[in-house]
Amino acid sequence: MRTLYIRHVPDEVAAGLEKLAESARRADNAERLNALPSLPIERASILEALAESCAGR
Repeated sequence: MRTLYIRHVPDEVAAGLEKLAESARRADNAERLNALPSLPIERASILEALAESCAGR
């Protein structure tokens, strides 16, 4: 994880950023995944897109 230094930030902004960082650190990955929309994508179309992407390199 990286450390980010930002200078001359108002106290209320810094407090808000610290609160957001704390909640993001505690968020459960499973909860995030469950919040994502479910899209009906076939495995074959994913593999085809990957093959096309690799062929373009």
